Amino acid sequence: MDTIYQNCVKMLQARKYKNINIADDEITAVDTLNRKVMMLFLIDEKLNINAVKESIKKFAENDIKLGILIYTSEPTASAKKTITNLENSGKLRITSFPLSNFRYCLTDHRLVFPHTKVKKELALKIKTKYGADKLPIILHSDPVVRYYNFRSGDILAINRADSTV
Repeated sequence: MDTIYQNCVKMLQARKYKNINIADDEITAVDTLNRKVMMLFLIDEKLNINAVKESIKKFAENDIKLGILIYTSEPTASAKKTITNLENSGKLRITSFPLSNFRYCLTDHRLVFPHTKVKKELALKIKTKYGADKLPIILHSDPVVRYYNFRSGDILAINRADSTV
């Protein structure tokens, strides 16, 4: 379990979170805008609607705007729907990951090149020069996109080993 916690902390650091604190079944941190984030580990329970409601309650009690759920068993359809509805409401964002994603650090793999979000000014220049519809699209379900918490519409630079972007 130590490796899993270490890899979760690496992910939070890659997302530029600071003040990372590890407790029993949770990790808390603060983003660059001083918004709190909490990562909950649902190890012994199934990720169903009740677990999601309990997590939402805990997030609300701690004034959390971004919650991350780490689960062992596949989420139920109602749990997925609740998380999606929250995402669309804009009040609370919940991201969920299977525990198996943290058995190793995704970004330490030799075939995963560094991904960085392009600054807004440069993104605007790229969109005007090439057209937004001409750029390649990376899916929101891509593990690297989920790892860094990139959002829809972000333009990413992938720095490859041969120095191409």
